Amino acid sequence: MRFELTTLTLARLCSTPELRPHHHVRRRRYRLSAGNASPSSPIFLFFFSTQALPLQRHNPICRSDAALRACGRRISNVIRLCKIATLHSPQSYTGKTPMSDSEQKDPLPTSPQQLFDCFRELDIETRTVEHAPVFTVEEAKSVRDDLPGGHSKNLFLRNKKGEMWLVTCFEDRKIDLKALGTALGAGRISFGSADRLRAHLGVEPGAVTPFAVINDREAKVQFVLDQGMLNSDPLNFHPLVNSMTTAIAPADLIKFLEAQDHAPRLIDLEAVESQDTAS
Repeated sequence: MRFELTTLTLARLCSTPELRPHHHVRRRRYRLSAGNASPSSPIFLFFFSTQALPLQRHNPICRSDAALRACGRRISNVIRLCKIATLHSPQSYTGKTPMSDSEQKDPLPTSPQQLFDCFRELDIETRTVEHAPVFTVEEAKSVRDDLPGGHSKNLFLRNKKGEMWLVTCFEDRKIDLKALGTALGAGRISFGSADRLRAHLGVEPGAVTPFAVINDREAKVQFVLDQGMLNSDPLNFHPLVNSMTTAIAPADLIKFLEAQDHAPRLIDLEAVESQDTAS
């Protein structure tokens, strides 16, 4: 993006007060803000050109050679400011308009297609359906069109030591974090933040899934599976995004997890739920 200054613009910028004094005109002040502080903004150029090239308002009479020198300085400064603005303009690097927030969003470390390729390499058969994005169990129930098999909720948890767990259980299972922490031997546990989720499992909130362990290459997240889910065939999970659901056999899920060095820890969460209810 380049700035082309017309003859009229140069004349107005470079004219001196002794040639056209307007002391009765009150100059409008511009305030730089987050919306107009871009180096390529016209207000930015106007503000800094007027600051760098102050008019001699209190000296309406001066010699012609001094006026010419002032005019030359103003032309040089305006050209320099235009070059700086062009250099720092976001369009000067690529020649394209700046990307929107959605375009600037970091891509997933593993795409759904890459996950499906991994299934094929492991000789795992799956079935995937697309639907509107869902973020809660209730929303998932409304769009899945009676998909057969077991449906889950997936909890990303951590304790004060920074240890992390991904717990997958039936969607209607009532989970008490205190009782679950005791069953895991983790002490007091809480939900991990969205930033921690992205950093270690590479998915967004609402798309948490056992398949996300494919992104945990350092095996910092322990995977825990509700033992009762092995009796449901197939099992349904998001393939790293919450706009699709993938059905997989329990045995193939175990096969996938072991291939990612995340052999599941099986816990009878029904018994944990019963103990919590009894207490």
